[in-house]
Amino acid sequence: MAAGHEPDIRLVLVRPSDSRNVGAACRAAKTMGIAQLVLVAGDRIEPAEARITAVHAGDLVDGAIHCESVAEAIDGCSLAAAITRRSGKRRKYRVWTPEELGRHAAGGGDGADGAGRTTLAVVFGNEKDGLTDEEVAPCHVAVSIPSSPEFPSLNLSHAVQIVAYELYKQRVAPRRGPANDLEERQRHPRRGTPRRTQARRSRVRQKAVAATRLGELVEPFTSALARAGFFSSSGADSVRRFLVDILARADIVDREAQRLGRILGNVGGLIGDRSVPPAEADDSRSA
Repeated sequence: MAAGHEPDIRLVLVRPSDSRNVGAACRAAKTMGIAQLVLVAGDRIEPAEARITAVHAGDLVDGAIHCESVAEAIDGCSLAAAITRRSGKRRKYRVWTPEELGRHAAGGGDGADGAGRTTLAVVFGNEKDGLTDEEVAPCHVAVSIPSSPEFPSLNLSHAVQIVAYELYKQRVAPRRGPANDLEERQRHPRRGTPRRTQARRSRVRQKAVAATRLGELVEPFTSALARAGFFSSSGADSVRRFLVDILARADIVDREAQRLGRILGNVGGLIGDRSVPPAEADDSRSA
């Protein structure tokens, strides 16, 4: 893999209909260090045509992974962001800007030693109609690019470039600093060599837990609530996704996941098959 590439960022294109758009999107992504492409239902894409607009990013086209669903495409990711300009009741509670996504990917914006997530997926929809509600659902957060209400639609490759730039700026560029040590000493000879703080030296990067495991953590808890009659017919799935979305954004690591799993498991055991008061059941149906 080329130097400077970020192997933990996954570009996911859902139902792309134009091969040249895919190529242009690959070019935009690679300039910002993204080197992994996943196509969901991308059978209509012609690699030869895509390589024309990909220019020197043809390796992304050639190495594309093909999946049948968004859930399959983001499997193993610790966070998946659906890029969409539409909002609504079924389009996620939390909507970020690309800059906010970049800061989160950088571990709160410190840039040097972030949360060390396993894989971040950025999911883009079809060029004509974007992502459906069903395609947004498996993702953990929605991201919307601010644009003029008079003409809000962006070309796919332009949208990819904007999001990829924010990820690059927040995750990669700050690690390089304003200058290397030699250049800094030449420009400011009295400062000497910048010293790294003890906190920076001792900080250890930990991998965030993949979202599939987060689903396993909340399952005993939501299943116990379902058995107790807490949910309406569709409420359990909605609350399960809601909890996973929150935990994915929280970047919990392995030890936290283990403790949280024990807590939720114990709570689920306490709930057991007890009946739930009608007032609580009504609240769950409005969630």
